Amino acid sequence: MSICRRRSPWPDATGAVLALAAIFASPASSAADDAAELARLRDEIRGIVGSQSDCYNVVHCLVLSMGYDACGQPTHHVGYSNRTGIKGQLEAKAAEYTFIEEEMQRGKPRPASCTPAVIPKPVCHRNHCTAGAAGE
Repeated sequence: MSICRRRSPWPDATGAVLALAAIFASPASSAADDAAELARLRDEIRGIVGSQSDCYNVVHCLVLSMGYDACGQPTHHVGYSNRTGIKGQLEAKAAEYTFIEEEMQRGKPRPASCTPAVIPKPVCHRNHCTAGAAGE
């Protein structure tokens, strides 16, 4: 009499389980890696905005806030033109940037007093959109 073994409908999951364990057990990325990634994202955002920030009037300009400081407020503001159709690309890159800075702040104590963030207004200066000074 032979013994018939029933095969599992799923392939051997040992490899997948070990891979997932390695991912979740790996240490968080180092501060140097995060800083390099933030620099790369800033360069990409500068490249996207580049010469595509032309304006004839301030109505063509928008300000994109990104980043995350110890108080949970944006750390950078980028002026760009809404005439060029780059808003979606910029928002995606800004979300990545903000996520990384937020992860870098995780676990750190929040300051006792945080002042409200002041978002700069868009400015069309010499036919180029920029983030103006706060209150401008």
